[in-house]
Amino acid sequence: MPASTRRQLIAVRCRYTGETHAEAAPGVGRDGTIGLDRCTPGQRRLRALLALHLLNCRPRRRSRLPAREIHHRSVWWSLNTLDVISAHYDQLVLRSSNPEVLMWPLSAWNTTYEIGLPGLRLMSRDSQGRYHLLHGPTGAVVRVDHRPPGRTGRDAEIVERLRGFHRIVGGHPELDESEQWLLGALPPVSGDAEQLLAALLVRLTSAHPEGRWAMDKVGFRDLACRADSWCSLWGHGDHWRLRWMSAVPSMVVGEALTDPVFGLAGAELAPLRPGFVVHYRQATLRLRGPEGRVWG
Repeated sequence: MPASTRRQLIAVRCRYTGETHAEAAPGVGRDGTIGLDRCTPGQRRLRALLALHLLNCRPRRRSRLPAREIHHRSVWWSLNTLDVISAHYDQLVLRSSNPEVLMWPLSAWNTTYEIGLPGLRLMSRDSQGRYHLLHGPTGAVVRVDHRPPGRTGRDAEIVERLRGFHRIVGGHPELDESEQWLLGALPPVSGDAEQLLAALLVRLTSAHPEGRWAMDKVGFRDLACRADSWCSLWGHGDHWRLRWMSAVPSMVVGEALTDPVFGLAGAELAPLRPGFVVHYRQATLRLRGPEGRVWG
């Protein structure tokens, strides 16, 4: 690919994601795409799991696990500090105005399996304040970085070091029983659905450059602050449903996933009352936001 074409792709990506050129460049390969959905199998699996981890909470009156709901509201509050998601081929970079606050909902784990993504462990913190995490079940790397970012010269070296650690320990230090239970309780996700959920995750902080839509993390601030707000992402195999009660309309999520420039290649949006449905190969993601329901 000519260097000029790659620069154009980086510029297009920046307009949608809010990344700087330096942040976006490592994520844009030479395959003629902006690089959001091109990643290792482990990264794709991690992103789908992280979508399930972040986009599930019911109101207290409906929750079978009240303590879990309280923790998830704390998770959503912490995610207010998430500014930009930078998707790279071999790692997921989360840019934050306060990395220490963002770290907690990702990697803090306890025996009641209330907080943190099962299997995600903090491995190192470098001199620039960047946190490097490794997800044992998938071998995928997550980095939580300051925004604006620091220098990235040693990034590839650190990623390779984490991969080497992953090989040495044969995957990861053992998961505890609660982590094993929670991962085992998740429904199966088909390959097409995994790609669709991963695409949803990496677009959570994106917005159309002309203001046609803005994901706004599906309204994380509303979800954290209001007792009547909630979110649910669940399904089985090829078929999944995302429902939420916040200020973000369902059309916004559908347009972000199917935008002709920025969306997941091959994804199509169709009306399905109430809401919309995104088709991707054999997979479907039904979307139902606040439309037609009393809220506010």
